[in-house]
Amino acid sequence: MENRMYRVILGSITLLTGLFALLNHSEASMAILGDLVPAVTAMAMGLIIIIYYFFSSEENAENKFVQTVKDLTDKYGNILGIAGIIIGLIHFLIPTALFL
Repeated sequence: MENRMYRVILGSITLLTGLFALLNHSEASMAILGDLVPAVTAMAMGLIIIIYYFFSSEENAENKFVQTVKDLTDKYGNILGIAGIIIGLIHFLIPTALFL
């Protein structure tokens, strides 16, 4: 993901998809809880991508928050990505499950 425009577009779409999943009204009972984990996961992943895009310059290298996000994504990025994919697949296969 070296293309910076691809990063900001993918991060924005992922963040907005998670936000709209929380705002989506459904007739099913517990609809907000059923979409809670996938929506929060999508928003977190989109936010990480956007933070990485906007704060990847040299001038923000001394920012403690940005450095913490970079350290966590460097260390646990693969695990976070796989966890997001698994949560999305489980939600796709069992969309009416509570919290998934």
